[in-house]
Amino acid sequence: MQVIYPTLFLIHITNDVDLEIALCGAYNQYLAQVLGKSRARLRWVAVLPLHSVDQSIKQMHEAKLNGAVGIFFSGIVGALTLNNPHFYPIYAEAEKLGLPICVHIGQSCRHLLDFFDLELNGTFAASHLPPIIGFRDLVASAIPETFPSLKFGFLEVSASWVPFLYHHLKRSARPRPSFPNARWKHASCKDLFRDYRIYVACEADEDIPYLAGYIGEDHLMIGSDYGHNDPAEEKALVETMKAREDLSAAWVDKILVQSPKHFYSI
Repeated sequence: MQVIYPTLFLIHITNDVDLEIALCGAYNQYLAQVLGKSRARLRWVAVLPLHSVDQSIKQMHEAKLNGAVGIFFSGIVGALTLNNPHFYPIYAEAEKLGLPICVHIGQSCRHLLDFFDLELNGTFAASHLPPIIGFRDLVASAIPETFPSLKFGFLEVSASWVPFLYHHLKRSARPRPSFPNARWKHASCKDLFRDYRIYVACEADEDIPYLAGYIGEDHLMIGSDYGHNDPAEEKALVETMKAREDLSAAWVDKILVQSPKHFYSI
């Protein structure tokens, strides 16, 4: 079983809402038709015209009926961060439908694309930082508490940033003169991921036992970026994972199979 993510939508495409509606609708219909022939071996994540709440909800229902197992998000959507109330109706409907929010790397913020020179700065700021910012915004604003059964996943951005973000969020939540009512309710990073139903895709060459101490074994997944010629590609993913001496066979199965199945409700 594989879950297909929308490469076409990893960059900012248009500010034309009507065009965005048409592009997302056509893409979702195409995936439904093509992947429907795989007899559930290939699953897919729907792309929504997120600047239109009504159309996003409409297309979300159609995608669910056609076999979608998640909703694609970037860490920043245009000029909107993931804790913007604009997205609340979309989160609420995704929660009702049992579709997780899948935050993926991507250059969907035109402001970042205009600011950074890709030849000088690469894609790190415009593509890899937005999901990390999205994680910070969702947790700092306690968005998962507003939608208590909605799951959130962070894909293809590795997992080694988690200890830093946890430290930053915990320190930021300390009461101080400017924020006297600040509170941090999570006893540990594991509790944060469990309570907020957050999953992270690690990479095969990361220090997974160390990261599991923060994220928890049940909330780690993995992706191969199969078919891409970029740093996230891992052609021999299964063999590489099984060859690791610091991971048991049961743990490898959990990362490759069981946790993704739970996250995508498959």
